[in-house]
Amino acid sequence: MQIAISRNNKIKMIMINRALLSTFILLLSIKIFGQTDFYFSFSGTYAFIPGMEFNDGSSFTDPFGQNVSTVYTESYNVKPGLTLETGINKKIINRFAINTAIGFSFCQFKKEVKIDFIDNSALVYMPGMPYNYYYGIQPGDFRFQDLSPENQDSVTIGNPNLGKTKVLYLSIPVKVHYSFLSDRCRMGIGITNDLVVYSCQVKNLVESDGDTFILREYKDKSSNGLNNYQLNGVVSLEYKIFRGIRIEATYSHGFLMIYDKQLNSNYPPPLNNNAKYRTVGIGLKYFFR
Repeated sequence: MQIAISRNNKIKMIMINRALLSTFILLLSIKIFGQTDFYFSFSGTYAFIPGMEFNDGSSFTDPFGQNVSTVYTESYNVKPGLTLETGINKKIINRFAINTAIGFSFCQFKKEVKIDFIDNSALVYMPGMPYNYYYGIQPGDFRFQDLSPENQDSVTIGNPNLGKTKVLYLSIPVKVHYSFLSDRCRMGIGITNDLVVYSCQVKNLVESDGDTFILREYKDKSSNGLNNYQLNGVVSLEYKIFRGIRIEATYSHGFLMIYDKQLNSNYPPPLNNNAKYRTVGIGLKYFFR
């Protein structure tokens, strides 16, 4: 575990150093030409993260004697985030300018994973559930069943906080801007480099003394399982509302997966290749020289 954490930290530092070096070279090169405006920006953001449903087509007999098949469902409950940046807008020729910045982007969401067990031996229907639905759990939950003849119900004990995730990225955007309507509007296109500098994932830890099992919640801050680097394509539209103040709307499309490996359970589905950030944002920019 220590080796894995050290390796992740080493990779993270390499990516940060490369991104900072690239930004320094860019700033140095555009310093020579044209008019420079410095700015500070604040944006509220919201990410859309695609989920996944997976059925491997296999079946088995569970500990309660039922022949079942499994359906894995992965979804994301996203909360609003924010982005803070400080940067420069450098006019290079006519209506074109280069925009670059350094800042922080905060994202928070809950990864909700469920395994539904479908009864293959008999037609079972429960109100509000699909036909043949048997029961569903989150990976890491416990399921207990009372085997007394008068009560065959089961009880699932789980952690409602499982999957809650907070990630802070160091963001380095680079865009080309085109001005129109006498510079009242600016349209931009470019890329954003995001590197994980802090993360917190709520996970389960199972402890046993030989007779009883205890399900404990713990917060993993090692970035284990997260992709430490994100590359996003970004488009933006700015509108000047007052002197030195602009409102900006952005959309960024992630090219890389949020996770670099599957950590959910002993029933691992394929890695969700669609779990990428699709983020919209709106905020204000204040320009000064």
